[in-house]
Amino acid sequence: DERPQTPATPPPTVLVLSIDTVNRDFLGSRHPEWDTTPTLDSLMAEGVRFDNVLVPRGLSGPALASLVTGAYPRTHTLRSNDAPDDSDYTVAPYPSDLPTLFERASAAGYTTWGIWSNVCFVLGPVDHRACPWTFEDTIPQDTADETLTLDFLDSLAALDPAEPLFAWVHFMDPHDPYERRDPWYAEFHPDTYTGAYEDPTVNVLQEVAEGAAYTDDDRRHVEAVYASQIRATDEHIRTIVDALKAAGRWDDTVVLLAFDHGEEMARRTTYFYHGCSVYSGVIGETMAIRAPGSVAAGEVLDGWIPSVDISATFADIVGLDWSGPQEGRSIWSQIAACEEPTSPGYFERGTQTAGIVQGGYKFLLDPEAGDDTCKHYDGENPYPGEREELYALDSDPLELDNLRGDDPDRAESMRADLCQWLLASEWNGDGSDNPLLKTCER
Repeated sequence: DERPQTPATPPPTVLVLSIDTVNRDFLGSRHPEWDTTPTLDSLMAEGVRFDNVLVPRGLSGPALASLVTGAYPRTHTLRSNDAPDDSDYTVAPYPSDLPTLFERASAAGYTTWGIWSNVCFVLGPVDHRACPWTFEDTIPQDTADETLTLDFLDSLAALDPAEPLFAWVHFMDPHDPYERRDPWYAEFHPDTYTGAYEDPTVNVLQEVAEGAAYTDDDRRHVEAVYASQIRATDEHIRTIVDALKAAGRWDDTVVLLAFDHGEEMARRTTYFYHGCSVYSGVIGETMAIRAPGSVAAGEVLDGWIPSVDISATFADIVGLDWSGPQEGRSIWSQIAACEEPTSPGYFERGTQTAGIVQGGYKFLLDPEAGDDTCKHYDGENPYPGEREELYALDSDPLELDNLRGDDPDRAESMRADLCQWLLASEWNGDGSDNPLLKTCER
């Protein structure tokens, strides 16, 4: 295959921009009636856009760890948002033989910055320029994200113009609690709202899960609040791009635009969030790579691609060494040939639920049918599924029609592929008591 060439010299500026908890249906490319992401839309148009990226877990810690390492949770071992005992970031929370993108970039001569507002321990031992967020809500999300932006500007201003830079900035603001950001809320919802969800906190929206009415007017308001947070984050990214332009770095900056996971927003059930979900509103994302001179602008791939392959492709384009036990595989040659990738992708919810996506179909194996705890709920998962589920993602994007009984041959084939993958690793689960492994071994 004809293949793009790695630049003769590494790109002087490499930037990873990631955002927490963005339902991709709220991006401008998929929600044209609301101008939610003008900066992100422009970035995606300047490179190759991957419309269907499978993230391995609807939780920030595991999902971002997979982006950082190019490995699935079974390999990088992070399955929660809990920081390890070593909280001073001097030890990476990964196996010693699994280098992160930061370590690969540092070995290639880059100055590395980690400027994150969520689960900062995932970064490992790199230069933390900012990490203001805490789960105790001591710093508001909008203030934290503004802090990140200002820190990036100050750090960039002090950087030697000739110094190669690898920076990763992760914003959290679209995450709950949903809070309107002005002036953008009024652009998305110009009418006065006087319903029950004026302040859509977790406790208030829990009433919807318990059967309270949720009208079209309520939905428009809550979604406009959420969209205003995305729009505010887009402004922060515009500020960063403008700073790189002013510093003379932007023209050849290589950018990875990524999201850790999505948000259900009560579009499939009455569930708004992400920790309970293994469906495409949460684990399906849109990502992009901008690489002037290496990747042609405007290409769109809509085949399903695991996020670990995005990490591998990005490393390939930048020219970083990709040796080690990572699982992601570069699809740069497919990008060059405008070919859709065909490799399967895998996902999980903890160690009790897992699935596979391949060829536009998704198979989910959940031996205990969702009988587990998940984020925002102290007791059992209020949204249990079935033990085996099969969906045609192209025709059923909300995954409402389980085809397990209608297409048993496909289901059995995908189940076998998934079980082979599960049994090929230690799975870091509950050993012989793990319900997934027990069901696959039968």
